[in-house]
Parts: sequence; C-alpha cells; structure tokens
Amino acid sequence: MKKALILLFVFTMILSGSVGCGTAAAPAPSEEASSAPAADPAESGAPPRNTNEAAAEEVHIITDMDGNQVELPVKVERVVNTWPSSNSTMILIGAGDLLVGTRVAMTTNEWAKLIHPEIANTPANIENVEDLLAMDPDVLIANRVEEEWTNAGLPVVALRYSDYDTMKESMIILGDILGGEYKEKCLRWNEYVDEQIAFVTDRLKDVPESEKPVVHYVSAHTNDGPASTGSKGSIFDAWTTIAGGVFASSLVSDLADSQQVEITEEALLSTNPDIIVVGGMVQDEVYKELLDNPTWADIKALKEGKVYCSPIGVFPWCRFGMESAMQIVWAAKTFYPDRFEDVDMNQIATDFYKEFNGIELTGKQIENMLAGLPPNA
Repeated sequence: MKKALILLFVFTMILSGSVGCGTAAAPAPSEEASSAPAADPAESGAPPRNTNEAAAEEVHIITDMDGNQVELPVKVERVVNTWPSSNSTMILIGAGDLLVGTRVAMTTNEWAKLIHPEIANTPANIENVEDLLAMDPDVLIANRVEEEWTNAGLPVVALRYSDYDTMKESMIILGDILGGEYKEKCLRWNEYVDEQIAFVTDRLKDVPESEKPVVHYVSAHTNDGPASTGSKGSIFDAWTTIAGGVFASSLVSDLADSQQVEITEEALLSTNPDIIVVGGMVQDEVYKELLDNPTWADIKALKEGKVYCSPIGVFPWCRFGMESAMQIVWAAKTFYPDRFEDVDMNQIATDFYKEFNGIELTGKQIENMLAGLPPNA
C-alpha cells in the first residue's frame, strides 16, 4: 500500500510539470531580470525603434495660403523672404535675425534699419534660382510661388493677403513657420487688429451713411499720378470703410482683384472727395504735385485743406504690413477728429513698437513716423 501511494505521488508531480525538463513552464522573470537593459538594436542588426518618431520631430507640414503643403524643419533658422511686406513683419516681431535673404527695399528703409540694423547688410540678390539656392534657406517666403523655385527643390510658402481677414490667416501660418515667441506675437497681432476694429466700429456706430465722408486714397508707392488708387475690396478700402469713410473707388469701380488700379481722373473728380489720403514710399512727392495740380484745385478736399500723408514705418501703414492695424485708428481720428479727440496716436504707436518689438522710440521719432518722414528727418 505504501509503495502504491509513492507511485501515485510521483505520477501526479510529472503531470503538474514540477519534475522533469523540456516540458516544464519557464519560471516567471524576477524583478531584477525585468530591469536589465534591452539589447542594443545596432548590435542585434534590428532597426532602431524610434526612427519614424525622430524624423517626425525634425519636420512639420505647413499649409500655405494657396493650399500647398510644404515640409519644413520644426526649427526654422534660415529664411529668405521675397516680399517686403512679410519682411517688415519679421523685423517687427524681432525675427530679423532669421533673414538670410531680403528685398532691396528693406535694406534701404530707414525705419527697418533703426529697428533691425543688420537688415542693411542682409543679401538682397534674389533675382534667380541660383541666388536662392546659394542662400540655403530652410524656407522661402513669397507672395506667389514660381514653378522654377519648386522645381529646384526650394521649400516655398505662399503668404498672400488683401484685407484684414486674409492677413490674419497669413499671420497664423507665419507663426507656425517660425514657432516659439514669434508664433505668440503673430497670434497677438491678430487679437490686436480685432481690438482696433472693434474700438473704432463701436465709436462710429451711430454715424449715418449720409454723413460719412467720401475718401480718395492715392497710391503713391510709385508716382503714377493722383488717380492711382486701390480697388474696391482692397486693404485701402478696408481701413477707409472701418474708419467711417466711403471709399471713392467703390463709387466708380467694381474691381476687386487688383490692389492698385487706375481710374480715370474724370471719374474720381466726379466723386468730389471730402478727404484725400496719400500713402506710399513717394507720397511726399505725389502730395506736392497734387496740391499744385490745377485739375484737382476745385475738389472739396483741396479747397478745405483735407489732404493728408499717411504714416510710414518699417512699411507704409496704409499698405499690407503689421502697422496697418494702427492705420485704422489713425484714419478714424483723421476723418472724425472730434469723436477721437481723446486718442493719442503718439502713445498708440509707442506702445505698439514696444509690445511687438521691444524697442522704445523717442517722441521725435514717433512724430516723424506719423508725418510720413524717416526717423531723423
């Protein structure tokens, strides 16, 4: 009986796997064994586990204003910018150091040189593909994409805008490109322009349409005469309308695809504008010629002395740069001085440049800017 019990015990142990080899279950790993380092993939010949994740951290995809998807480094350090307006934005948000290629207009702009002195020596020879490739940009920013650029493998991002809504879209994209503090400033500008629009709109909400002044804007980026203006739907129309004016071009033209158009003098004279704003890099020259032009002498704006030059900073405030947010308030104060008597444009400009660039301009410099003059005029 005893022998039979012993045989039964041994048989049970074999079935449970506690005795023998080959079929026994492997022991559970100890805590010490679990913490041992894994084998190096390089030594085992296996591919690294995080190759795709590492690559994803080094690049990101930008969708530009044309809907193109462009692969860029996460950290962009070399920017070639072929559009003066966008160059001015980069300088104003303190990203001028990233520019390795610019336009000649920026290298000669006295306000740009005051805020970012290095712009005077930034290469501006970007007339062909070879020049662009030699600059080795992480990104090429332009207001239009040339096929030869993309064919050459250049990472081109289109930033183009015609009004405040499209400017805000473009600022979001620029912020995504540059990242960090620059992204924060781009997003802050979008808030800033909305604040200016809301402020002016609220203050003028009770002005009847019949009492709004007709405003003729003279585009004096080049001297094409007093009939050179902006089209209906342009940025010029935008700030004029927000500031409580009636854009003269909209009374005689339905064009909305061009930012600068020539309407016949006869058509513009027929609108008899109450106010004329001259804006652009040669506005001084055009302003003087306008005052001496006998054809315009009987226009209401000239007879009443309501012809004004727009402020000029790193870019003309009246055009497509960040400073155009201040143009809205400047125009409203110019059109309705009694309603905006409490608004100090000197303080607004001082605060703007300090907030977005960190520079503190002197009172004299701000006065010159508001008069459309260079810093040391």
